[in-house]
Amino acid sequence: MNKSTYDKLTLEAQWIFSDGSGQSLGNHMFALLQAVEESGKLTAAAKMTGMSYRHAWNQLQQWEAFFGVALVELQKGKGAKLSSFGEKLLWAKKRVDAKIEPELENIISEINLQLRDLKQDDGAPLRINASHGYAVALLTEHIQSPSLKLRFTSAEDALRSLAADECDLAGFHVPENGSGLQRIHAFDHYLNEYEYGLIRFIQRKQGLILAAGNPHEISSLQDLSLQSVKFVNRQHNSGTRFLLDQFLQQQNLSPDHINGYTSEEFTHSAVAAHIAAGMAGAGFGVEQAARQFGLDFIALCREEYLFAYKKDALNLHTINQFQQQLCTTDIQEAIKALSGYSPTACGEDIEFSEIASWT
Repeated sequence: MNKSTYDKLTLEAQWIFSDGSGQSLGNHMFALLQAVEESGKLTAAAKMTGMSYRHAWNQLQQWEAFFGVALVELQKGKGAKLSSFGEKLLWAKKRVDAKIEPELENIISEINLQLRDLKQDDGAPLRINASHGYAVALLTEHIQSPSLKLRFTSAEDALRSLAADECDLAGFHVPENGSGLQRIHAFDHYLNEYEYGLIRFIQRKQGLILAAGNPHEISSLQDLSLQSVKFVNRQHNSGTRFLLDQFLQQQNLSPDHINGYTSEEFTHSAVAAHIAAGMAGAGFGVEQAARQFGLDFIALCREEYLFAYKKDALNLHTINQFQQQLCTTDIQEAIKALSGYSPTACGEDIEFSEIASWT
């Protein structure tokens, strides 16, 4: 096994359905259902998944016999569409995938590091603890040197880990300067301009994620108080939740008047998947999550995503290598491909005075 091979290892969850008689169905069912949803034709779906039409048809019959209900509705002259149960089944997978995504990425990062150690590569990995995000997830794919040990956690836990020397870089996000919004005050317990340096990463848009077509005609946060709108929130210790609470306070909106305020998901993609599955009409998060699931989006603010490090760190050379990699075209083009993301000044140093409300 060479370095280029194990650096590209990925990990995905597999679903297996089993019944009392010992029959089981594997993960490949979802690929065909997804293709039917996208193409609207079983012939096209079979081609997209590398099956013959006959094989796809036989598989579909087998799966429907297993569940005892139809998964796909075929209409003469009108193609194919998922049945109500087929839609629920596919969205169940999408929602679960969105929920467990950070954990899978943490695990594969550990596995790749173990393989690197077995190959006896020189140099310790750069340990990064960071708030989960679409751009951060690109790091292990686009940073060629140094090797990374990336772990997703809350922003506050990332900074706590940095202060305790449990990681080399901590990733966190703050409102853009001039927005009038505050950072999480707990950050002050871990960061100060004398001991820590800051590196710019990306800017991103946060706002309302809405059901496709915006059927509730939501145009502002005020509309969330309508009882007909089911909301899905982020977990209480997340930076995105803190940001939303600031907006609510500014506009004198009570969380008690928002239907679903206490309903929580742990990632932007999980919030979007929840809405796309029809389980809520609105949420709060980044634009890329909305676009990923074909949802509407209303931008409310921009954020800076930063990396903090200790100025007296023994591996400053490795941190400088990381900064230089952030400045490369490869990763910046990948960031630009994300909706609502910008790599402006990516990899450059930033002073504390340039961060919103930091004095």
